[in-house]
Amino acid sequence: MHLLSRLLAVLVLFAAAFAPLASGVVRDQEADEVARLQALAAIPDTDEAARARARLVVLARGSEAKLADAAVEALGAFGRHADGALEEVIRLGAALSARQRALELRLARRTPAEAPWFARLAGHDLPVALRLLALDGVGDEPAALQELERLLRSAPPPVQTRALRMLGAVRSPAAVAFAHEVLGAEARRPIPLQVAAIDTLREERSRAAIERLIDVAAQQSGEVREFAFKSLLVMERGAVMLALQPMLDPQAAPARTLVALEAVARFDLSELPELRSALRSTLGHGDSEVRAAALRAVAAIGDREALAPLERATLDPDPLVAVAAIEAVSRLRRGEPAWNQRLRQLARSRLPLQRVAATQALADADDPTLEPLLRELLDDDSWRVREQAARGLGRLRSVAAVAPLIELVANERRRVRLAAAAALRRISGMPFTDLASDWRRWWADQGDGFVPPPLAEVEAMELRLATNRARATTRASFYGLPIESDHLALVVDVSGSMGSPEGTGERTKLDVAKDEVCELIRQLEPGAELNLLFFSDHVRRWKRGLCRVDRASMAHATAFVRAQKADGSTNLHEALLAALDDPDVDTVYVLSDGAPTVGRVTDPALLRAEVRHRNVGGRVRLNAISIGGQSPLLRHLAEDSGGSYVDR
Repeated sequence: MHLLSRLLAVLVLFAAAFAPLASGVVRDQEADEVARLQALAAIPDTDEAARARARLVVLARGSEAKLADAAVEALGAFGRHADGALEEVIRLGAALSARQRALELRLARRTPAEAPWFARLAGHDLPVALRLLALDGVGDEPAALQELERLLRSAPPPVQTRALRMLGAVRSPAAVAFAHEVLGAEARRPIPLQVAAIDTLREERSRAAIERLIDVAAQQSGEVREFAFKSLLVMERGAVMLALQPMLDPQAAPARTLVALEAVARFDLSELPELRSALRSTLGHGDSEVRAAALRAVAAIGDREALAPLERATLDPDPLVAVAAIEAVSRLRRGEPAWNQRLRQLARSRLPLQRVAATQALADADDPTLEPLLRELLDDDSWRVREQAARGLGRLRSVAAVAPLIELVANERRRVRLAAAAALRRISGMPFTDLASDWRRWWADQGDGFVPPPLAEVEAMELRLATNRARATTRASFYGLPIESDHLALVVDVSGSMGSPEGTGERTKLDVAKDEVCELIRQLEPGAELNLLFFSDHVRRWKRGLCRVDRASMAHATAFVRAQKADGSTNLHEALLAALDDPDVDTVYVLSDGAPTVGRVTDPALLRAEVRHRNVGGRVRLNAISIGGQSPLLRHLAEDSGGSYVDR
């Protein structure tokens, strides 16, 4: 028995060693068989050729892709006699490449009468790639329209999208009805399908289509919203304006009026005086967000006849309106000495928000006579004013401001330090950052006759510096976003979905986020102030306000981070407002893996509007990280505040 066992083992090893060789022999034999069978294509009407096609179908349906591909090519040599065989491979084959090639061969011989067959094939339970390829055989044949319409209801989204585009091109009523459905308020369809629906309605051009696109612009965000606006701009202008005009009524719903204002601001209204009048009427709307948008829209179309109400609005008690008014009038009266004088007065207002907006306008004016005032504003009580004043002095390249700007670099919070350092680089052409000792040493070496270098040299230096910063590996960062503040709040999603795995590993998204937060805490510069806000159904704060980071608080913060668990829903609204309510915070980093689902505001457009309203005076910079995919809402929140956005 022992000898027999050893003999069997040897035989097994022998068989294993020669298996690849045997397999290769089999494949060679099958390849030869395919070649012999293909030769029978010269006599396709015989029984022998029919048996050859049947054998080739068996080989083409097999899982060995190389052999299946060869068998399909052999079937192609039989011409029309192989149509049925190719169709069997398309429906029942195991190798996707062979099925795709069979369909390509079938398409190459298609006739207009076969268009319905290809449309029906696109409705079969096939891989999406094959269903999309089948639609190439439909063309614009009217006989296939009914089959295409069935695809709108039952096919996967990529096939629905293609079918909708094909039906939209021939103005099919079914396509128009489906496009309205796809873009409905409660619909949550894939973005490509929504874009195809917008295309369909744009070509349909009816009043109902225009109103639906306006609704899309009001309710959606990101690329869908922008595409809806662009579509409105290329539709018949008179019809679009007729639909928009009722929305400019002072009593209209705020969401629709905001969309109308944005659309109107993109049109040339020089030949539509009645719409200019309607636009001015929205300056008296009861909603402050609408009034602010109306102020900017009036300025965008260059309506100087509306200057009187715009200038009155600069004193509005609502900061959103007052700031928008100052920006609007500055756009219309840029460079006018009388307006610059008015900005001088506003820059000394008792209201900090007016001072910030006025200083920003003065910084953008590029008026050398404003230089003494901007230097004076470097001592303002508000860091926001000081930041804008430093920026303006950099634009003016003021040599007289070098010494006070160096003092800002030495003694300010980091946001202001960075603005002052940027101004100094623009004046000096030196590649220093926000280290005061570098600037003091350089300034001590300069004589009284220092003259700023050519601006082109400075801009080239800034480009090199930005490139070097992007390559640096030692800068403090959060998910790759540089930390450019020492008064910051981290707002981190700990809803239930953050407990799902990140990628293919075992670590969850929250595990990775907690590591990133702890590493950021470790990297913060001495004296930095921080708060941590984790949110799901409600907000869990580390502290009531900013806390100076030292060894003890760092350990406490790290323990707080490590204790967080993933549960509940996503109350982004409450979390962001909690961060913005702290007057000492100048920068927020918000991380989330999904859309808001609970809280007082969950609609992305309304949440964006409220955050923008709340932040207009604070000028807090929101940086956003989306985990697991793109987030138009987070991207817009970052863009609105001058922050950065990444998705991971």
